[in-house]
Amino acid sequence: MESSCSGILSFLNEANYSLTPILREYAALKGLPYYDLVEEILAARPSLPISPTKYEIEFTMKNYLVNEPQAAAIIGTSQNQGFSLIQGPPGTGKTKTILGMVGAFLTGNAKPGSTSIAIPGQQSITAPPVKSRLLVCAPSNAAVDEIVIRLIGGIRNARGERYFPKIVRIGRSDGINPNVRKVTLDELVDTRLAAVAPTSQKDELDEQVLRNELNKILDLRNAKATEYDRARETGIGDFDTLTRQLRELNAQKNQIGAQLDEQKEKRNAMIRDVDVNRRHIIAAILDDADVICCTLSGAGHDQLAKMKVNFETVIIDEAAQSIELAALIPLKYGCQRCILVGDPNQLPPTVLSQAAAKFHYEESLFVRMQRNYPKSVHLLSIQYRMHPEISSFPSKKFYDGKLIDGPNMASITRREWHQSPLFRPYCFFNVVGGVHERGKRGISLLNRAEVDVALSIYAALRGQFDHIDFDGKIGIVTPYKEQLRELLKQFKQLWGNDITNSIDFNTIDGFQGQEKDIIILSCVRGAQEHGVGFLKDVRRINVALTRAKSTLFILGNKEALKGNHFWQDLIVDAEQREVLVDCGPNTFSMAIPPRIRASSGSAPKAPRAMRAGKPDDQAMAELISLRQVSEAGKKKAPLTIDSDVEMKDAGDISDSNAAEASDGEMMNDVEMQDISQKISAKSSKEKRKKSTPTIPENPTSSKKVKKHQERNDSEKVCLVFH
Repeated sequence: MESSCSGILSFLNEANYSLTPILREYAALKGLPYYDLVEEILAARPSLPISPTKYEIEFTMKNYLVNEPQAAAIIGTSQNQGFSLIQGPPGTGKTKTILGMVGAFLTGNAKPGSTSIAIPGQQSITAPPVKSRLLVCAPSNAAVDEIVIRLIGGIRNARGERYFPKIVRIGRSDGINPNVRKVTLDELVDTRLAAVAPTSQKDELDEQVLRNELNKILDLRNAKATEYDRARETGIGDFDTLTRQLRELNAQKNQIGAQLDEQKEKRNAMIRDVDVNRRHIIAAILDDADVICCTLSGAGHDQLAKMKVNFETVIIDEAAQSIELAALIPLKYGCQRCILVGDPNQLPPTVLSQAAAKFHYEESLFVRMQRNYPKSVHLLSIQYRMHPEISSFPSKKFYDGKLIDGPNMASITRREWHQSPLFRPYCFFNVVGGVHERGKRGISLLNRAEVDVALSIYAALRGQFDHIDFDGKIGIVTPYKEQLRELLKQFKQLWGNDITNSIDFNTIDGFQGQEKDIIILSCVRGAQEHGVGFLKDVRRINVALTRAKSTLFILGNKEALKGNHFWQDLIVDAEQREVLVDCGPNTFSMAIPPRIRASSGSAPKAPRAMRAGKPDDQAMAELISLRQVSEAGKKKAPLTIDSDVEMKDAGDISDSNAAEASDGEMMNDVEMQDISQKISAKSSKEKRKKSTPTIPENPTSSKKVKKHQERNDSEKVCLVFH
């Protein structure tokens, strides 16, 4: 038993895994019977939304600079007790709504004209004002820091004035964004301690001077003692002088030793005072704070638990991404009002245990309450991120058509490349003929044909619009790690290692919370009889479909995907809107730039001859298909992709059935965060054993798309021969 426990602890230490969050969740569960909101939690019963008046809406919109749905959410949460649910689809301003709620809670009710009326004949008793204090939490450090950065920039108070609340960020400094470090508890405490005890550095300097002087005296005394011994042996020397010098040196040594003892005692007293001062300073900082921000687990920190203060109001951001036990931790401080902000139609909490998932362990408190009381949710219904053509399908499929576009979103997100029939704001490229295959580890999948199409799209954009700087504007996402490895390998081989500075490659999970001008989504699945695997998780697909601001390209096999009801609806929608393109090997061949050999350095521009529209004979001869470009000079460069939750090798799976879960895919294959910071490449001489499948032309292409393509190609051919 002891060896088993030690083995588990050793594994946890090697994996840098902490049991602290689990212990805090367990403590919150044990303390649940003593919570003020215990009945609402057990019954999953949120408060019903309040219908504000038109005057209240206009008042709040003006003072907090928010739109109508955001104003309704601010008013409803500030006037309600218990749990309030705010659903914020992508781009609808969840963080801005949170800032408005913070301003309303700290500086007064969002309801205008509220005054106190004295009773005639009675003396009014003025009670000391109770300081309003908020606890703002989120499941991750990144989500918390995003709110803190916005709070540091200032918020609006109930009168519409700029207001800077006192913020304290609790958490480990190594996991916190450097931009918010100045408001962390440790930094604030150290600053005040330095002001309280400015002489500590001087005392340390004095002690060092005394030690140096003592060492000199000891060296001199030893030299005199040696001289005295030699004089006694030889009988030559002034014994009286040497004796007097040794006596004086011993006296000086004793005097400096006494001074050092005094300094040591003073230092020990100072340390004791610093510890006492630190505790007092921590209590003062937390007591003086307006907003305390931390992760859900960080809300169980001892420093908060020791405070003699309650948090009547708790705001939890990304509440749909936290398990219910984690959401209980910040509610133990006398919480009477809890606002859950999130979107249950996006990523769920990360739970690796399939056994736990069977018991709905991954279900959030937000989702459980919404399921019981679907009409209790405040929906932020105006989005300011996506082009209307991109937001159209997610609005209909995930939000019952209630997600509408902000003013002028079509013109705001219009781009020059939208004039091309292939590069419209929203397009599904049907990659026919491509099949998926298992990666080296035998678990994750890749689709080389979709990789080639992604290469073609990027090359065509660079070739046709070379005057546009695409750096940092493109993201390529996929649900499979092996596809991510292949994408990175091929893009680096063709465009150089620095291509990762221009394009953000990531899994869908790793791209949560981000946005790009152009998103290329590689679905990978290419065999109808094998199902759609991870693609059947519509919440993840919603994340992928809502990351793009101006342009979204979906790469997939129509026949393989339409066996799933969700993908069937998406494909039918694309066909009805005439944005489905049957993609063959020549779809982008006339648009790609001449062949470029690049093994390192920044991604190269298209050659000058092609950019000018007057290619010479050499450029024209090099106008070859992307398949030839990607195959020529190919080297095997295996990539290692590390992540916080790495997928398991086949040899690590103890249960044979687990490997076949979800159409043969392991769920943790897609649990990959911050991957862009941990990707490294190595080169080797091993050659590919399997040939890459080609993409045959589909004769059933849309007539309209063919007509645009033929016209586009004919124009380019005329330009070339001109």
